[in-house]
Amino acid sequence: MGDDRGRCYLKQAKDKNDSQLCEESGVFKSGCYEEIAISTKNPELCEKARDDCYFILAKDLKDVSLCNRM
Repeated sequence: MGDDRGRCYLKQAKDKNDSQLCEESGVFKSGCYEEIAISTKNPELCEKARDDCYFILAKDLKDVSLCNRM
């Protein structure tokens, strides 16, 4: 899949806050899930994202238990 297609899905996912579109975002998949998790404050989506997703949400939600998921 080309980067342009992945970028297109990433943008649509962000614009619509739709994590299902992240599956089609290719190399941007992990970052896509992270951005949606943070914008929707949904730590469950961090499982498909990078560890800093939990760090950011732990800080934003003031929930230290999220640190244990890293």
